[in-house]
Amino acid sequence: MNRFPAFFFFLCLSVTAHAQKWYKITKNDIAVMSLQAASGVADGYNQAIVHHKFKKGSQFWDNKISWQNKYKCFPHDKSPAYFGSKSILVWTTDGFHL
Repeated sequence: MNRFPAFFFFLCLSVTAHAQKWYKITKNDIAVMSLQAASGVADGYNQAIVHHKFKKGSQFWDNKISWQNKYKCFPHDKSPAYFGSKSILVWTTDGFHL
């Protein structure tokens, strides 16, 4: 099967999309692109944790046991392990929320 016509079509499509206007990248654009890249990496880690059992068995990364890091001594004591571990600082307790 010859894939060259499809490749050529998408190549031409991308060239025409970029040929509409020349654009100079500014410092704000770099900041936005950096945040988008960090967001993509975070989403990738989240998907790996949820669907691909990333670092299974780890106290921080394993989705089945890491949620217990929020509590002092789960199931006996369900009070927060430290200030904000169940609310504003929940992202520091496990990889899923990170």
